[in-house]
Amino acid sequence: MLPASLQLSLQQLQPQLDKVSDFLESRIKADLSDLPPDLVIARTKRPESIFAKLQTGAYSHIEDLQDLVGLTVVVLYRHQIAEAMSAVANSGLLVIDQPNRAIAPADFKYREPKMFVKPPRDYLDRNPDVEAITAEVQFTTTLQHALDVTTHDFDYKGKTYSWDNFRLVAQLRGMLEMVDVMIDDIEGVSLQRTEPIEIPAEMVFGAEVLEQVASRFDPADLPRDRRRLADTVGGWATAAGLSPGDLGALIDRHPDLVNAQSIDPASAILGAILRERATELLDGYDGAFCVGSELESLCWEASAIADERRVTLT
Repeated sequence: MLPASLQLSLQQLQPQLDKVSDFLESRIKADLSDLPPDLVIARTKRPESIFAKLQTGAYSHIEDLQDLVGLTVVVLYRHQIAEAMSAVANSGLLVIDQPNRAIAPADFKYREPKMFVKPPRDYLDRNPDVEAITAEVQFTTTLQHALDVTTHDFDYKGKTYSWDNFRLVAQLRGMLEMVDVMIDDIEGVSLQRTEPIEIPAEMVFGAEVLEQVASRFDPADLPRDRRRLADTVGGWATAAGLSPGDLGALIDRHPDLVNAQSIDPASAILGAILRERATELLDGYDGAFCVGSELESLCWEASAIADERRVTLT
């Protein structure tokens, strides 16, 4: 139960908190659009949490709390935390504080960085009712955020106040920190094999196909899901009887498709294969083909694909 006076104060304050929360959420999303973050989550502090914090005696007024509005910026990779913090710090928001924490080497408590901000001065001039409100912005990775969400009640909130639970979460944080570091440098990670291991032939083939494709198209034009691209194009190449090297040479013979602005790289490759090996491709490939009008306008050979072999796009 909250004191009636506190309930009334919070009811009067809530519209201002919502205003700051909505503004900062949209502003930070826009400021980080080039990154981009995996998630930007905004919230206003719950009344019972405010009351519990005031009961500690560390604050003399509600507005002394710097986390009445909270935002969490979630990024995929650990190195992006510094990039996100720099972008927010230079965005025009008023940075009130950016605390640093001394971390003992054996300490794996929650330690993700944070900063405290207010809206820009011009916004505050137009909205003087929110002048006193400070927001906390936390930065974390997708892995650590997942752990925070699933263990929040019995770790951060101490629902059971169990040493075992606190210890387990600390162990998990240490493990995930190692995983985050490995993922940050995943391109450079090489498994130390202690026994002979044969890599599956389809994976060797797919990697070689992707290498051929990636070297011939602007990386910005390639889809994020490179594995699916490799599997799809690799399936076409196999059906058409093309090795990865043959596929690369075939693509080079059709620069009009490679350089076309109206089609994606996979469609360009499909058109190139159809121009030279339509019969082999159609006979050897079991799946349907995704053919847009843009590809048909550039590659008349696409007409060889019967309607029943096409993905319906309308």
